Amino acid sequence: MTVSEQVGSAEAEEAYDEAEQLDDLNRAVGKQVGLLRERSGLTQKEIGDRLGYGPDLISSLERAYERRSASSWRRRTNSSTPVGC
Repeated sequence: MTVSEQVGSAEAEEAYDEAEQLDDLNRAVGKQVGLLRERSGLTQKEIGDRLGYGPDLISSLERAYERRSASSWRRRTNSSTPVGC
């Protein structure tokens, strides 16, 4: 294997690791969204209305089908009002 092939392989492995970590983050956030929503007694539509999302997106988030980047989670978290408000 040439040096350029090794570098390309290392970059591909790093990109895969980042994607895997993002998937783990999305699953963890989705699970927490679902648990907190249920504990609050809210429907997916109600929490979606409060956060500015539709119920389909909330459902996708809870099931980790909606892939979000870490930066988009940070942007959304920093701009949202708490659910209880």
